Parts: sequence; C-alpha cells; structure tokens
Amino acid sequence: MISRKILFLVTIACLSGVVSASPGYHAPFTEADWPKTFPLHKLEVNVISDEAVRIQVADSAKTEIRLSGVPGEAVFAELVSGGRVQFPKREISPLGMFWLAEAYTSDLNQDGQPDYVIAYSCGGNGGNAALSLVTFLLSTGQGYALFCTESYEFGPLDFISVEGKPRFINVCLRPVEECRDGKQHNFWVYNLYAFDQGTLKVDNKKMPGFPKVVWFTYAPNHQETTLLTSKRKAALIKSAQ
Repeated sequence: MISRKILFLVTIACLSGVVSASPGYHAPFTEADWPKTFPLHKLEVNVISDEAVRIQVADSAKTEIRLSGVPGEAVFAELVSGGRVQFPKREISPLGMFWLAEAYTSDLNQDGQPDYVIAYSCGGNGGNAALSLVTFLLSTGQGYALFCTESYEFGPLDFISVEGKPRFINVCLRPVEECRDGKQHNFWVYNLYAFDQGTLKVDNKKMPGFPKVVWFTYAPNHQETTLLTSKRKAALIKSAQ
C-alpha cells in the first residue's frame, strides 16, 4: 500500500518490492515500443567518505544535495542552495549504501523550478543487489518536499512523456496464491505516477494499457496476464497503489 505522511515527507512503500521498467525480460513495453522518455540531466556525485556523499548541481547557486549516515544504518538527505538550506536534513531510509548513488535533475512537476532524483544501492545479495532507493526532492514554491520509493534497476527509462508531461513508471512485485491454473504465480504490477507539486499520485488514465499486470516468467514477457480473474486483478492493482 502507498502511505503518505504530509509534512514535507511523503513516502511510498511497496512492501513486496518495487522494480523499474527497464525494457528487458519484464516491462510494460517492448524495447521497440518504448514511449518517448522525459529528459533528465545527470548530476555529478562525489564520495567524500563512507559517511558522506555530495551531489553537485552545475548552477549559479552552487546547489548541493548532501547524503549522510553511518553505513548500514539510517541515511539522511539535505538540500543546500545559494548558501541556504532549501530542504532540512531528514531521514530518507533506515538502511542503505548511499555512496553508490546516481542523481538527476529535471522540472518534473512543471512549475519552472528544478526537481531532483537520487537513486542509491540498498545492497544485499541475489536479486536485491539491484535494489535501489529512489528519492525525489520536489519543489513546492516554499521549499522542497521529499518522496521515496524502492526500485530495481532504476534508470532514466522509467520516466516517460505522456502528452508532453512526465510520468514515472512504478512497478510492484505481487504474489497470487491461486491463479486460474490453480497454481501460485508472481506478477509485476505497473502504474504510472504523475508529479503534483510536492507529491506523486497515480495517473493511469492517459496511457493505454495502464495499469498493467505482467506474469513473472523466465522468458521475455510484456503482455497483460490472462491468469487472473478481473476481480483478483483489480485487487492486485489496488494493493500496489
């Protein structure tokens, strides 16, 4: 379920895991059919120490995003611009290896002010090795709001343009104990998120095929599943929002 704490801190948690929409084995589109992406500008990430990372924004205000924390414990983020704190130091995750970070900027909520996206490794073995925490710092007109989600193999392809506006492809992995074939299967549940000032909200209306549920198989699969009844599929989609 998506939970919101509205005080400048808004967090989405997909408890079964969230993955990005890279056009590989599992995605809502094939690589050939991938929609136009919304442009992101990659930022410079500097590792200061095991407990500090600085993300530099090449602007006249010398904007800097500061990640800090003891490895294996809570991670904090702070945004400083023009010598002033634009977003005070807040916890963004109870755990993570933030020195393996990548960061981007773009005007995601279309208010004429820069927004920021930071993704860093949460570590782990096996499939979890590709797990990242994705943090959005979104302008509000009075500062910045924080929004976080987990994502596997996060990348710029997760940001697509729908009628000229940015959308973020959010994917949760969900199990269903008994499908139409009588067996248990896992499914990717794809939703589109729109940027609304300092928050993200589900907005599947303007992109055909969303929300979309794809069966987790061991072969490339981009097709809507037929293994679920309409009632069970609706419940699955709701659980991922």
